[in-house]
Amino acid sequence: MRVRSNALLLLVLALAIVVRVAGFPNIPPGLNQDEASTAYDAYSLLHFGIDRTGYPFPMALVSWGSGMNAIPAYLAMPFIAVFGLNEGTARIVNVLLGIASVLLLYLLARKIEGKGTGLLAAFLLAISPWHIVSSRVGIDETALPFFFLAGAYFLVCAIERPRLMNVSFLFLGLALGTHGAAYFAVPVFAVLSSLYLLAYRRIPLRTIIVAWMLLIVLATPHLLYLIINQFDLPAIITPFFSIPRLQGEARYEQVSAVFGSDPLRTVMQNFRIFWNYMRTQNDGLLWNNLPSYGVLYAFSLPLALLGILRTTSRWKQMRKFSARWVVTLWLLTAVLMAGLMAVNTNRINLLFLPFIYFTALGITIFRSYSAIFSMIIIVYTLSFVGFTHAYFTTYPAVAGADGFYASINDAIRYAVQEKPSGTICVTENVNQAYMYVLFATRMNPRTYLRTRVTNDPTAPASSIASMDRYVFGVRRCQGLPVVAYVLQEGEVAAFHNNEFIVTPFGHYAVALPRNADAIVP
Repeated sequence: MRVRSNALLLLVLALAIVVRVAGFPNIPPGLNQDEASTAYDAYSLLHFGIDRTGYPFPMALVSWGSGMNAIPAYLAMPFIAVFGLNEGTARIVNVLLGIASVLLLYLLARKIEGKGTGLLAAFLLAISPWHIVSSRVGIDETALPFFFLAGAYFLVCAIERPRLMNVSFLFLGLALGTHGAAYFAVPVFAVLSSLYLLAYRRIPLRTIIVAWMLLIVLATPHLLYLIINQFDLPAIITPFFSIPRLQGEARYEQVSAVFGSDPLRTVMQNFRIFWNYMRTQNDGLLWNNLPSYGVLYAFSLPLALLGILRTTSRWKQMRKFSARWVVTLWLLTAVLMAGLMAVNTNRINLLFLPFIYFTALGITIFRSYSAIFSMIIIVYTLSFVGFTHAYFTTYPAVAGADGFYASINDAIRYAVQEKPSGTICVTENVNQAYMYVLFATRMNPRTYLRTRVTNDPTAPASSIASMDRYVFGVRRCQGLPVVAYVLQEGEVAAFHNNEFIVTPFGHYAVALPRNADAIVP
């Protein structure tokens, strides 16, 4: 039996690895602007000691002006050091965290429920459309579920070995640097789980206090970050680290009901959005999910509710200590968090691992009914086959054109290679086009800071009109001695004449003037 379960675990892990690395890093093709941003800042910190806004080793990235999460960038730095800055190193961290999460969820579920449920939970995570999609891109928020999962796992282990609570709270502390939502989720979960473990005397008070001291130390830079940006105080800058002041409204303010004019009404509206999201499991954002497949296929919601009811429906069982309540408190924290923000897949991703855990628990109710249990597994398998077929065949073309700007980096690199000097005009029909120039050219951030001209310096995600030898927007380039144009496909037609040599790159193209007097169309 043990050999069989180990073989099944290896099979599940192999499946998880294959579906997360097949075609890596070219599916989805291109990069989302947030992927390029995090990767370039990691490159900048590694080689120049500052992010692109000039802060040395910040605890949060200023990024677009509203703040992004620094831990994913620091995790990417060793890979960039070895393999350089490219699409692969922009995404490798989430691939590895995604694979590790499958194993870690197995260990957590096995610890609480036994090997059978552990294998089922790992299988469901391995085939989860949400987890596959998020593991294959370098969006910074997708690191949160892994760190929270590690925190929950070591918290359960601490029931038998109390000192491991320090390891648990270490991961929870690191989670604060992976997602703005963690500013709410980490302290709420830490308080609820500490009170639960203390109430049943599973972990000594002294051990809990020590773990909290560690968490407070890790949380202090984030607390200072909040204070600085809420009260418009000066940034803290040292040669070894910095706590930045953002250029605009912080992202955690933009998404949180706490900072709104009518918090109660906003919370109720957010819960309605959350319920609709859980029914459809689709936020309409192509880089987050494939329509009709959702987080774990739409039919999983009733099974997850069965698993939750199995934990909470009997008062006598609720009065007894159960490590399952660690996951239940995690789920409760994520649901409460949903009321504080307008939900999309990235913002509520903390919910999905306990959702998958309870789905596995709900399925195990049918274990005694072999025909029903087998049918459920078959339906999941067929759904997974349908998803993988769509993801690896039709999805890349659609996503590459819409959400990931496939081939823009190739076009920029080609223009730079062909014209190593002179003004290059880059389309502005790309979200934050300057970010792709920074990424593709690996520009020194000090050059960027010295030469950038912004359209609106006060805007949180201010677009760049020009920097160094790059001008953004064909209209701005009229009258300039441009040596190359990087164009979006809708702009190319005007350049198909005898005055330009046009080289296509998927949805983009490079137009090179045949002579210095070529006229901008």
